[in-house]
Amino acid sequence: MYVDSSTNDGLAEALAAIPRGDDEHLLVLASHGMTDGLPALAKALHERQIPAFGAAFPGLFAEGKFHETGAIGLPVAVRGAPRIVEDSRGAWALLPEAATADPAASKHTAILFYCSPNYEVSELITQVYDRWGSMASYLGGGAGAAGYRAGPSVFAGPEATNRGAVLAIAKMQTTLDIAHGWEPVAGPLLASRCHLNVVHELNWRPALEMYRSTLPGSLDIGDEQDLITRVFPQYPLAMSESDSDQCVIRSPLGIDENGGLLMACSVAENTSLYIAQATPEKLREATDELMKSRTNVEAIRCSLLLSCVSRQNYLGQSRFVEELESVGQRAGGTVYGIASLGEIASNGDRYFETHSKALALARIHA
Repeated sequence: MYVDSSTNDGLAEALAAIPRGDDEHLLVLASHGMTDGLPALAKALHERQIPAFGAAFPGLFAEGKFHETGAIGLPVAVRGAPRIVEDSRGAWALLPEAATADPAASKHTAILFYCSPNYEVSELITQVYDRWGSMASYLGGGAGAAGYRAGPSVFAGPEATNRGAVLAIAKMQTTLDIAHGWEPVAGPLLASRCHLNVVHELNWRPALEMYRSTLPGSLDIGDEQDLITRVFPQYPLAMSESDSDQCVIRSPLGIDENGGLLMACSVAENTSLYIAQATPEKLREATDELMKSRTNVEAIRCSLLLSCVSRQNYLGQSRFVEELESVGQRAGGTVYGIASLGEIASNGDRYFETHSKALALARIHA
């Protein structure tokens, strides 16, 4: 259910009124347009004895419209209390045990929202998948404000943070699909030296130098600010040369003092990277392809869209909302959405990754 209010107390009251079962927590997907921020909302819900967890994003999609205020509340039953994970290396100790060795009898959904780009999510992904594997689907993505501004973006109970992730194992079955429409057009470039979310070298040369030399010569690039604001959004990096709907996109966000590329998420050393490109038409084709994977609509409780905020920036507000509306009309069940800063969507049949510049569709089964 989508709710809105001009005050945090009013928003907390509206969320508290959403019906939920005794064993259910409230998953809250909030807008960063809240008056007093996520910590105040987390505290207000806790004071009302509402077991809640979730994250804040640049915007929300509900009732056929895009919203920059308010919140979406979804009751979900969980195995164990949702947790804040600040040190991803110690996540194993916080994970609930898998329910059973029979995947068909124990399908769960791991919900994982992380502060982007301040949190190294790859280690957490590894540990969650090692514990749950194909016995869970994986749903989540990057939380934060537009422009990657600082501020707490995830919460569980009264605790909120800007350098962590919120993790919950939900007792629900979810069908997930993901697409993006970006295609590799130049490369390969070997990520010859990396550390966390910084690519220091490509082909054993400073990453920025090599990246610029591989771009089309017709771009007429100006200073570094022009590169960051105009070129990076149009020419991200792809971690594959194969099927463009399966390759993983990594978005450069900035440049460090040594010519390294600051990425929205980590890149493993010795990964082959390609310059990628898209057009609005290609993005829309990918959206249409996403909808070809149909599930019995009668079995869907609701659908959740995760659309990278960079798609909004690339398409423009009107075409971005049009894309969300198009998917919403065909997704099944009540449709909600978030403008995310990275997307996680996997049915658990293979190791999952964090995507950038993608559109994910989660159909939550009744």
